[in-house]
Amino acid sequence: MTESKSLRPSWHLRLCLFSSILCFVLGVLVPAQAAEIAVVEDVLADFRAFMNEGGDTAEQDTETFTVFERPSARRDVVEVGLVIKALRRGGYDEAINLVPMPSYARMIQQVEQGQVTLTGSSTWKNDFEAKEAVAASFPLIPNGKFLVGLYTRPNHPDVFPNMTADEIKTLHFVSSKSWRPDWSALTALAPKHLSNIRPWESMVRMVSSGRADVLLAPFQSGQGMELRAFGQTLVPLMGVRLSLNGERVIAISLANPAGAKAHKALDRGLMLLAEDGTIERAYNAAGVYPERTRTWHVINLPDNT
Repeated sequence: MTESKSLRPSWHLRLCLFSSILCFVLGVLVPAQAAEIAVVEDVLADFRAFMNEGGDTAEQDTETFTVFERPSARRDVVEVGLVIKALRRGGYDEAINLVPMPSYARMIQQVEQGQVTLTGSSTWKNDFEAKEAVAASFPLIPNGKFLVGLYTRPNHPDVFPNMTADEIKTLHFVSSKSWRPDWSALTALAPKHLSNIRPWESMVRMVSSGRADVLLAPFQSGQGMELRAFGQTLVPLMGVRLSLNGERVIAISLANPAGAKAHKALDRGLMLLAEDGTIERAYNAAGVYPERTRTWHVINLPDNT
């Protein structure tokens, strides 16, 4: 007895069955790509402390928490939370892993090489514009909105509130040429003395000891906005701020398997977080946009001289 042609599977049915089996096998053999977020070790430790301070014991809680006003809040710490929130809000449904890095330089290197998917804290966009394998996210801080403080030692005899740009130019500044936005802003300001110093610890100690007068730093969270580092305490010059040109963005590796999907989700999520005010609330809590400095003069803008 011969098999009826009507009972034989058609060629397109066979193709569908084969495709289904192939997709199943590939799904088993090729796991979904997790987004690997590179975070400098001390930032990661502070981020976990930040989460614990709010009773959020698991990193997954980052997706839902809304309170940023916590003792460990600072710019790079809250940015880790913003990145995770943005990925989820933007529709990224794969695993998200935080990968510790020994230094900022190593974090950037790993992104460039595709060993990780993206950075957990922001960097300047112009640092990556010439790198084809690295993309910049939607900006966390738009151009011209990154305003920093001028920090000096407490009770400095030549420093007083609401100094003019001309008065500030008489002070001795320390910075680093490798910090291009900082160095560009200071050279444009043209102070009488500007020293190229590395590393950061040396800058802090020079200002604290009186061998220099001022350094630039983001405003710190806390009542007095004091900068505490390496056992030293510096305070902001009251009434004045400095604007740094450039956008602060997240660097995303297009050479990483999860890069393209993460990039699309991150941009969508960051736009949503900007629209609903989450990014501004986070930065307010971290001291980036402190309420008390909103009326302070920006000394390197034309109408603030």
